[in-house]
Amino acid sequence: MNALAEQLGYKKKNKIQQLKLDNWLCLGQIYKDPGYVHLPEVAMKVKFAVSKQERQNACGKIYIITCDDKIVKIGGSQTKGGIEGTINAYLGGFREGNSKRTYAVWNYINRQVKAGKTIEVYYYNLPQVRVEIQKMNGDYQQHYISVDYHTIEKSYVDEYKLLNGNYPYLNVQESNTKWEDLGLSEGWPGMGA
Repeated sequence: MNALAEQLGYKKKNKIQQLKLDNWLCLGQIYKDPGYVHLPEVAMKVKFAVSKQERQNACGKIYIITCDDKIVKIGGSQTKGGIEGTINAYLGGFREGNSKRTYAVWNYINRQVKAGKTIEVYYYNLPQVRVEIQKMNGDYQQHYISVDYHTIEKSYVDEYKLLNGNYPYLNVQESNTKWEDLGLSEGWPGMGA
């Protein structure tokens, strides 16, 4: 643990149960689908713990991926498919055209699931604010938009570092490491032509 954090009375918190996450939801657990034999790398799915409407809500989110309850990634997302779309992108990370990060996260999840570990995803819906946007004809129209997740994601990642003395394993950008250093980019098919 970080010596300053220890002096300030902070306790190490690197497991999901150690956090006070009252408004967070569990998206579900990632598992290997035994019935999917044609393309074994595609066989990972999520056993969802929330409704389709909830998980496809496009508002901004902060998410945490855990492996056997240990926090391995803190991220942020705002996609049309909601948190389900974000996680499904990772589960399809082996495909050509995906970024090295997406492939490496898929590779990590795939390895851990194959090893019998429990991978779960938790998330928090960010608040939405009402704004008035002037239209081209001069009239104003009200919209609800999500708060940008980047600042909030950084706050969570920085707090994790303060409490634990390191970053979550898969937060390589913040920790100034490379996917190659973790052995997770091996086999990456590249971005395509």
